[in-house]
Amino acid sequence: MLSRATITQLGVRGGHARPRARRGFTFLEIMIVVAIIGILASLVGVKLVGQMDRAKRRLTRIQMSSIKEAMGHYDANVGGFPSTEEGLEALVKRPAGVSEDVWEQCMEEMPVDAWKRPFVYRCPGEHEKPYDLISKGKDGVEGTEDDITNFEKAGAKP
Repeated sequence: MLSRATITQLGVRGGHARPRARRGFTFLEIMIVVAIIGILASLVGVKLVGQMDRAKRRLTRIQMSSIKEAMGHYDANVGGFPSTEEGLEALVKRPAGVSEDVWEQCMEEMPVDAWKRPFVYRCPGEHEKPYDLISKGKDGVEGTEDDITNFEKAGAKP
């Protein structure tokens, strides 16, 4: 006959053997769940990054529209657009060569694109516009495919 301690160790009660209750998960099960979560997170992450890029491009275009409107006010008041040297700062702070009588602040602060970089401004423009306005885009390099401009880029698809 088995002692009471032996019966307890074997998980037998009342003379009937019962399988021990399983506790926790195996390492393999945990790794499978972690892998599935990782795959799902990467799929969602890629989708969100794409949405963020599109949103930043839209925001930059909106900012460029605001600059265009401010440039119209500046032109109407001063009789021309700021020079390249005066830059977009002329919309915020009166340039030295402009009379206080005609200058009016057109923007509250220096405009920046959605990547927090200053716009490139050239006047006169080099692309059949009175001025060129360029955001260097996500990569921060002028002249690349991701630039956002106020003119049609050469080779761009309509």
